[in-house]
Amino acid sequence: MRKRGFITAVVLFVLYAAVGQGQDSVKFGEPMCIGHGAAPQWSPDGSMLAFVDSASLYMTTTPEFKERKLIAVDAAPVQWVGNTGFVWRKRITRQHDGERWDCVYVYTSDLAGNVELLDSDSTYSNSRSFGRIGKLMPSVDGTIAYHEILNGDEHNTRPKILRQTALLKPASPAAAPRRMAFSRSESGPFGDIWLADLDGGNQRQVTHGPDTWMWALLSPNQELIATTNHLSQIVFLDTLGITVANAGGAEVGGWSPDSKRFLTWIGEEGEFEITGSELYIYHIDSQYRQQLTDTPDLIEFSPCWSPTGDFIAYAALNTREIFIIRVEAGK
Repeated sequence: MRKRGFITAVVLFVLYAAVGQGQDSVKFGEPMCIGHGAAPQWSPDGSMLAFVDSASLYMTTTPEFKERKLIAVDAAPVQWVGNTGFVWRKRITRQHDGERWDCVYVYTSDLAGNVELLDSDSTYSNSRSFGRIGKLMPSVDGTIAYHEILNGDEHNTRPKILRQTALLKPASPAAAPRRMAFSRSESGPFGDIWLADLDGGNQRQVTHGPDTWMWALLSPNQELIATTNHLSQIVFLDTLGITVANAGGAEVGGWSPDSKRFLTWIGEEGEFEITGSELYIYHIDSQYRQQLTDTPDLIEFSPCWSPTGDFIAYAALNTREIFIIRVEAGK
């Protein structure tokens, strides 16, 4: 019996060591501050990093991150459109003769700093809707999709395509179809998850209750969906709606380029504000959460993994600084 127990212990030790090696296959460098700003976003090819500083849009390039180029002023948080420019929304409340209404404007700009108004809508402020144009969903091929708000309920949406602009490189007709995942609800923030092409075609319901979900983010390989349940846990589903893993309570970061890991952050909340946070990497296959930062003096926020897998960028909420972490191995 003692011999059998010894053999069992050895086997368990070997298995534990093997799992540990798998968990530690990704090595990270030390965080490096590249200046002040917020809301970092990588270009689809991973060669450029855009961010907002004092309501202005800037861009810098890898791997030095030394020079920043001003792209546009008075710009809200932005998203890349291909590798040729940006798109962003701006909401302005206007008032005339006692009436108030919300105006939503969609702007684009190229890398040279030329700006164009792409679309707009307006909704009276007493409406349940905040405008017809919801979340923007640019594709790597240059297509700009968005969530159209239905029936005055910002939680009830469908995918649509914005008009093309000569300012940015148009989508290639030969580009492979891209899909988006989204949560649709008749009322409230939680609903079932759907998949659809960016133009709204080929819509398919993925989940059918009883569990409901707040949002959905499709993995780069289009095979997994990250979402949040009513317990604020990040859950990973396959495209048939079957649960693959649960990362526990955390805030959303983003997918690694190989779709094997998910970047999250876990915050500490005071009475009225976030008082601290750290970044974590969740490994889907091993279902292991790896701590990435340990900085009690910083409140990490808005982390994102570069499409090349070489860098992770994030902002510090309390110091308004942007940091870069180099992925050194196991990309």
